[in-house]
Amino acid sequence: MDPAAAIIPAASERQAMDWSLVLVSQGIESMVDRDAESGGWRIVVNTADVSRAVDAIRLYTLENRRRRWQLAVPGTGLLFDWRCLACLLFFVLVFVFEATGRGHLRELGKLDPDAVRAGQWWRMFTAVTLHADVAHLSANVTTGALMLGLAFGAYGPGLGMLVSYLAGVLAFAAELWFVPRPSLGASGMVLGALGLLTAQWLKLMRHGLTPWQFVVRGVLGVLVAHCGVYVASPTTWIPRATSWAIC
Repeated sequence: MDPAAAIIPAASERQAMDWSLVLVSQGIESMVDRDAESGGWRIVVNTADVSRAVDAIRLYTLENRRRRWQLAVPGTGLLFDWRCLACLLFFVLVFVFEATGRGHLRELGKLDPDAVRAGQWWRMFTAVTLHADVAHLSANVTTGALMLGLAFGAYGPGLGMLVSYLAGVLAFAAELWFVPRPSLGASGMVLGALGLLTAQWLKLMRHGLTPWQFVVRGVLGVLVAHCGVYVASPTTWIPRATSWAIC
């Protein structure tokens, strides 16, 4: 073996091949080799390139490590993040607390146009977390699990939840103008997550998604989300759709 060569051990042949491709993409010459004595796989690089090679492999490993709470959606380039269930569980707990009669959250937090105009602006924020009945809650939890899970996977739980939540708030603000009546629910938040996914599809379109596939996925996504919102609240689904447009 060339004395000027350095060895980077790999756990398997597949890992060695993957790392070799990473190094080639960075302009680092390498060779996949198998130790005749131990049978282990390794990457052989020039000593002068070993520092760059190790850094490139480390960054590749960090970017592609599997997280237990994420699931790749086959054929889409999207990730589903199970941490969205924590947000949905909060909605369920709020509903259960209200249903037990221990509080009056629904009356205190729902969107009441007269109360908001009187200065209780926070109702636009609290109304997102409240639901009218089990059917309303179930519709938002089921559609929200899909939309929020994909949004969390694309943007991270922090940004995904914040933007989706604010979209729901802005949807209630729009209702004050278009349908000024008491309202509540996370439908606008779910559609806000759909808006984030639309932005993600634009990115996928630049990396192989055809315009036709983009249109089909967008239309189907809107139909799925709107059907879920309509089941939950058939009288207010149109103004809530503004949250999707906002995103």
